[in-house]
Amino acid sequence: MALLEFKLSKALTMAVFLKIRNEEVPEDLILFPTTSHLEACQFVATDHTAQLCLRIVDWLEGLASKALDLDNKVRGSYIGTYLPSTGVWNHTQRLLKKGASNSKTVHHLDFDAPTREHAQQLSDDKEQDESLLEDVWTLLRAGRLKEACALCRSAGQPWRAATLFPFGGLDQFPSVEALVKNGKNRTLQAIELESGIGHQWRLWKWASYCASERIAEQDGGKYETAVYAAQCSNLKRILPICTDWESACWALSKSWLDVQVDVELARLQPGGVDQFKSYEDAIERSPGQGVGVSASSVGSENWPLQVLNQQPRNLSALLQKLHSSDTVHEAVTRGCKEQQRQIEMNLMLGDIPRLLDLIWSWISPSEDGHSDFRPHGDPQMIRFGAHLVLVLRYLLSDQMRDAFREKMMTVGDLILHMYAMFLFSKQHEELVGIYASQLARHRCIDLFVHMMELRLNSSVHIRYKIFLSAIEYLPCSPGDDSKGNFEEIIERVLSRSREVKVGKYDKTSDVAEQHRLLSLQKAMVIQWLCFTPPSTINDAKIVSAKLLLRALMHR
Repeated sequence: MALLEFKLSKALTMAVFLKIRNEEVPEDLILFPTTSHLEACQFVATDHTAQLCLRIVDWLEGLASKALDLDNKVRGSYIGTYLPSTGVWNHTQRLLKKGASNSKTVHHLDFDAPTREHAQQLSDDKEQDESLLEDVWTLLRAGRLKEACALCRSAGQPWRAATLFPFGGLDQFPSVEALVKNGKNRTLQAIELESGIGHQWRLWKWASYCASERIAEQDGGKYETAVYAAQCSNLKRILPICTDWESACWALSKSWLDVQVDVELARLQPGGVDQFKSYEDAIERSPGQGVGVSASSVGSENWPLQVLNQQPRNLSALLQKLHSSDTVHEAVTRGCKEQQRQIEMNLMLGDIPRLLDLIWSWISPSEDGHSDFRPHGDPQMIRFGAHLVLVLRYLLSDQMRDAFREKMMTVGDLILHMYAMFLFSKQHEELVGIYASQLARHRCIDLFVHMMELRLNSSVHIRYKIFLSAIEYLPCSPGDDSKGNFEEIIERVLSRSREVKVGKYDKTSDVAEQHRLLSLQKAMVIQWLCFTPPSTINDAKIVSAKLLLRALMHR
């Protein structure tokens, strides 16, 4: 149950992440001439699809980063410990010093040697490298690029850090946060004044693409392949190591975001608009056939079609890839069937009506249920559903229209009502008012009347909790037709106490005894008006006195 609660809390975090208002680029950070990073940030800030991808990436990286922090707290470390000589291929070095080498082993220790000499370092050194790259991948997956570079340097591979973090260590992530962190740094502006906007960026991505392909062709380490593939959206080389839903979703979202940004930057090149059209035309002509299309067909400096054709065309296509066992690991496709993932995917699509129906189908009473007041379904799912409804109503209050509003209010009320019943069944009467106050007027009144009747013979302490729950969270008197109020609840309870229940008393019983029992019931009900409301509640005493007087007059 604790695991389910943790998973659902992540989904709730996502709901908030996806609905955060877009950040605008601060005017004091706008440079002239502009830079590729500034243009990328402005594009993402104004484009709905790119903004959604950015938020998904931020959300998933945030979860991974928190998991690393937790791991660090429990184990004391979330990555391996590497000495400065770790990445220097010590075993190969010792072999070369002995003069014992062969054609399959490199004769030099520079990082280009394996490619240049068509040879490899010793297996122990390769394993050490792959272990390092696995930790680098873990940090990249959590959005900790600087830490990944620092790890490479600490292991004696500063050259690898340089391949991951170009342009003097500037954060190139297309977010306003990254732009603010970089400040008015003129380094990129100076580079692009000479070479052209985005030119060096495209060359670096091309180099990353070639590296990922070459490493894979030479049966290099899967993590090294993925690390460089992630820099250029080469999904074919990233997805094989994404063995869980979150990693696969992150890879697809980040790759698609990067491609959207790069294609947008292509517009800024001489003849860029026409070239951009050729991108779209090429993609539409050969959907999914990128492997068989020449990369040079879109220019030697731009994205190869092999990469473009791996990207989803829209968010629905992205989610379809997560469901496809031909594209992702089978564990990812299995993960798509989990309730948590179904919730998250519907949130991504913004299909709130379907999401509400889905949650209600999981927690709603069965047709043969004997009590409408007994909670059904998993308690954590009921709790999550209620809080999701509250969050979405708050975040989407300005966007709810007609059918959408009706679905949010009707199904949302059913979910909130279910959670209020659950709290009541667990003797948390003091919390019911928080959720009941968000219900439609008739549901709120019916709920409190039912609770008061069921707890009529309970202890004073329990009844006072119900009284406080109503008086603190609901209006005292009628005012808003859409909201339940304390006065109408007590009025209904008093009215029902005056009703003669047919069949409640035995026909042979004494009439006087029947009257005595009815009077006792009325007296018990009137006790709801004898509690002292908190001094902070305005008009509560006046309303109670009015109701008490009315009740006594009807005795």
